[in-house]
Amino acid sequence: MNTHIVLSAINISADYILDSKRGLYLNAIDNVSIDFRSDEVIGIAGESGSGKSTLVKILYGAAFPPLIIRKGKVYLFTKDNSKIDITSITREELRKNIWWKHISYMPQNAMNVLNPVKKVKDQFIEVFKYHDERIDAKETITKIKELFMRLGLPIEALNAYPHQLSGGMRQRVVIALSLLFNPRIVIADEPTTAVDVVTQLGILNLLKDWQRNSKTTLIMVSHDMSVHAYMDDRIVVMYAGNVVEVGSKNDIFENPMHPYTKLLIASLIKKGEKKLKTGIAGEPPNLLNPPPGCRFHPRCPFAMDICRREAPPIVELSDGKVVRCWLYARK
Repeated sequence: MNTHIVLSAINISADYILDSKRGLYLNAIDNVSIDFRSDEVIGIAGESGSGKSTLVKILYGAAFPPLIIRKGKVYLFTKDNSKIDITSITREELRKNIWWKHISYMPQNAMNVLNPVKKVKDQFIEVFKYHDERIDAKETITKIKELFMRLGLPIEALNAYPHQLSGGMRQRVVIALSLLFNPRIVIADEPTTAVDVVTQLGILNLLKDWQRNSKTTLIMVSHDMSVHAYMDDRIVVMYAGNVVEVGSKNDIFENPMHPYTKLLIASLIKKGEKKLKTGIAGEPPNLLNPPPGCRFHPRCPFAMDICRREAPPIVELSDGKVVRCWLYARK
């Protein structure tokens, strides 16, 4: 597979402003660097509150107050190899030139995207006309029907209002909107959270087939490790705003390195296993006042004195594997 970097986050740190007058800030992302490659499915995993959704907002260029970027850059690499700093351009430039065309975003709840008082077809036409006012409505409908057919969506859904569709169908419509302009990067933020298991599999297969055929970079955000096991080529594991491990799917599931990743994988139920599973002891830290040193040390069975004092460095291992842990930095 001939891949190259299409999106790069470099030393990103970001806070939520809770009360600027009192100096209350929640440190949601702390010194995160990740490269995203062409033609891959890369998963972002971790418990709720680990920073997954905040990170993808930054990647998409949607870091608007109360979310602020303290430091770092996100670069988008276009087909002609030009480099665009997503963190420095205006919202209007993002809307006109970047979103939908280069990078699209599927949020967790389809009803947050779809206008409840407009038919589905009118919402597609709106998006088309926003990007190209010369497009004829009849021509637009033809293109939308072609897209629906490719995605296995019934044409009848075009004349429906969102509330007339099932949750799974609404999610498929949002997927269709996200793929409207064949973007090179698609971010799916918990795309199957609000649907049943059967519908979930259908949506995952839909995304998988599209990615395989279009060679898109698909960024899958989910707390569900079974989704990552089914979908991903590579996995980024996050904890309390930090990236703690990056590796291939096989590496993460068969040979996890970071203690958090080990515990995350150990808590999964395996086929035929009868032993009672337990969750990870303790609770994620309060990011208003994160613990010193490694943010995982209060819950880590391998914590050392240095873990309580100093944040661990990022250690690059063989085959592109990355881990942020003193267990490996000291060797």
